[in-house]
Amino acid sequence: MLAPLLLTSVLLTGCGSSSKQDDVSTTDSAETNATIVVETRSRDSSSVETRPSDGHLSLSHTTYIVEGGGESDALRLYLRNGTDSLEIIDHVDPSCGCILTTVQKTMARPGDSAMIYIALLTEQMSRTQPYTVDVYLVSRPRDPLRLTIWHREAYDKR
Repeated sequence: MLAPLLLTSVLLTGCGSSSKQDDVSTTDSAETNATIVVETRSRDSSSVETRPSDGHLSLSHTTYIVEGGGESDALRLYLRNGTDSLEIIDHVDPSCGCILTTVQKTMARPGDSAMIYIALLTEQMSRTQPYTVDVYLVSRPRDPLRLTIWHREAYDKR
């Protein structure tokens, strides 16, 4: 007998990080009505084919800006593995129940990427605070990689 899958989410108000990122550039996302802010050292924010070889782990983007006022939005977040060892996503922790995450590919071989699908219920999100998605890896359980999600108005006022 198959056990049903139970999906729960917790709505947390006042969550998020207020850290400011200084070294960023922006590009428009073709899939959504949003802007992706990318760290300057990683110019390509949307390519799955990225083959990092810098000895580091990184996310395809660290800041995502919701531009429109629609009901929802979605994006794909890639964990880029520039190390020489296999990296495994242990779990993903969004700061609010209005952010739903699904790990599509949990393992990233050296030079490859793992993928996380993120759905945003933008109507339920605050327009004054940022939200976060922390990606925890088996190799570094206490030091997650972070995506910060903003509405355009909040990002411009930071």
